[in-house]
Amino acid sequence: MIGKERIFQAAEKAAELLQATFNLKASECQIKKNRTFTIYANQVYFTCTLDFSISFEQMTDTGYAFNKAEILLLPEEFPAFSFTLKEHAFPLPVNCQQKLTANTNLISYYIETMEPPEHFASRLSAAFKTIEPLENHTISLY
Repeated sequence: MIGKERIFQAAEKAAELLQATFNLKASECQIKKNRTFTIYANQVYFTCTLDFSISFEQMTDTGYAFNKAEILLLPEEFPAFSFTLKEHAFPLPVNCQQKLTANTNLISYYIETMEPPEHFASRLSAAFKTIEPLENHTISLY
């Protein structure tokens, strides 16, 4: 395992890349990020805030850590989001585990990797940037 200072630096960098805040508990880092948008459905407007669960733990001397994230997306956001993850400068590790759960209005995307947290955060940050135009905008559901 690695020292607290290295874990703090990785947490700080990951949170900066994701424009988020973080909490450290022992050797685990929880990154807090959410986004808000307005949904129009059945002639009613309502505001929706989606929270993301992003974390890393078990950092090794080489700087690798067990990273995981669960991200809620609108169906129309997923193609651009997933494309950016796959085409990022830091390729997805071969040991990457992904799970997708979908319904007509929401997609839950879960990912686990073993890599430097900075790489994981950089890839997610780029993918979030592809869907930012929807943030703080009105989305119509039929």
